[in-house]
Amino acid sequence: MKFLKYILEILFPVSCVSCGASINDEKNLFCAKCLTETVFTSYPSVLKNEMVDRLVSIGGLKAAYAPLYFKKDAPVKNVFYKIKYGNRPDVAQKMAEFATEKFMKILPVDLKLDGVCYVPIHKIKLSKRGYNQSAIIAKVVADKLELPLVHVLERSSNIETQTHFGRIDRLKNQEGTIVASKNVIRHKHLLIIDDILTTGATIETCYDALRLSNPHCLISILTLAVTDSW
Repeated sequence: MKFLKYILEILFPVSCVSCGASINDEKNLFCAKCLTETVFTSYPSVLKNEMVDRLVSIGGLKAAYAPLYFKKDAPVKNVFYKIKYGNRPDVAQKMAEFATEKFMKILPVDLKLDGVCYVPIHKIKLSKRGYNQSAIIAKVVADKLELPLVHVLERSSNIETQTHFGRIDRLKNQEGTIVASKNVIRHKHLLIIDDILTTGATIETCYDALRLSNPHCLISILTLAVTDSW
């Protein structure tokens, strides 16, 4: 078995998800240098933390979690560039496994999730990118949590980039651009997946769409990272 592992390491070397440097342990995401420059949230709870506070306007929110802080001057920025624009769905999968494992360690047994969904992208963006990174993350999360992956949200309009928008402008830009299917009525508590939480406007738009189809649906949030400022 050790010999087989040695051969596999030669054929498929493990690399840092940020800089691409070789690393010895396949369980690690980052090389030593990138790891020292990566900031973890270290939330003790999914029920009470700064993400929950940021999403306080969502009445049906039960929990929220992200394992990392997104900082523009940190290695984690490279990770999300690869995931979103670098055609690296494999990196999204690795990060999703890491995030889910952290999430499960502090997940209350009585949270009672009954499905996993994800933030949608418009079919034009999907065609250009080839995949929706949030859907890839959601598939990993659903498998690990042993929950159904439900495709209940759809982006009906192709909105412009929101990188430089504040919360209010993001909400206005997205208003009515996400719709939910009638199948939402089957669910009482959905876990919404996205790559990064910034202002929370996208999640709120998703929640508004879900609520139109099922006013009693509760949500929780899992992302790979949360911005350190908004």
